[in-house]
Amino acid sequence: MSGQGDAVRLPVMRATLAVLANKYQLEKLDGMMGTIEQHLKAALEQAANGTSEDRRRGLDQGLAVFALAGGLLRRCTGKQTQGLLRLLLRAPECTDLLGRGLEVITAPQPFVTDSVGSVQKPLWMQKVYVDLVKPMIGRASSETHRPPVKTNFGVAVLLLVKHMEFPIYEEDSGAILRIALSMSQIMGTGPDAQAALQVVKNILVEAPDTVQDHLASLIKICTGLLSTGPASTPRRPPWLPKEYAAAALDDAEVRAGCGRLALEIIGGLPLMLETRILLTCAPRVLRELAAACGHGSRDVRKMARLARATWSNLK
Repeated sequence: MSGQGDAVRLPVMRATLAVLANKYQLEKLDGMMGTIEQHLKAALEQAANGTSEDRRRGLDQGLAVFALAGGLLRRCTGKQTQGLLRLLLRAPECTDLLGRGLEVITAPQPFVTDSVGSVQKPLWMQKVYVDLVKPMIGRASSETHRPPVKTNFGVAVLLLVKHMEFPIYEEDSGAILRIALSMSQIMGTGPDAQAALQVVKNILVEAPDTVQDHLASLIKICTGLLSTGPASTPRRPPWLPKEYAAAALDDAEVRAGCGRLALEIIGGLPLMLETRILLTCAPRVLRELAAACGHGSRDVRKMARLARATWSNLK
């Protein structure tokens, strides 16, 4: 089938799998969970070690199982899902695309939740956090993994966590904040930085004291993301593959989205933290905000003016 046909067929197939997995008790059918796990295991191996065509098939099959898992885990969080969760935890080791694909598990799925007969247990997200995300936090911070693999885990953590309420991950908010700052520094402007900044913003609103210890790094990252020039994109580490999220690096909307989030964070700092903590940073921040007032995005320009006014009132 053509690439254009796949672009239509695959999302429909994944949505259908998610709805069926949420509506019907697949885990009670003899051998069904074992079959799903076998398919996912084969997909992970193909995506990691196969030929170019094998990797594409492995990615498509893996993403289909992720969608199924997103529907299933909303309804069933018992021991029947433990084997599936262990395999999902391996996804970022195989490829960054599979790591990113895990987002579908916690992302809103209106085609599931709005369908007749859908089930969503009250604590399902907490269970996913404990069984899937929490182990990933350790792997994203571990020195035993190669830097690209650590980065895959870090990005996966942020994409999963950004759809969660703060109390779910409050206990680990410090570690998650460090991952978010690290990913922003490594990746520069792009969808990964957007996810990182969204998580940082959530933590800043709920636990500003957690952000305070990382204030200098946060301001440096945010002001760097406000520029539209080539100098705003940091040089990537040599160990990071050139194709890593490369497609979105020059996306104007992504760049503007990063700028908006960066300004929301910078503009919120005077409201969340004590003035005395911010005074030493104020001159540099005001210079960067003045430059951002000439940004190519009208929304970014407007937000920059508001943030500049807030910082100008620091005394």
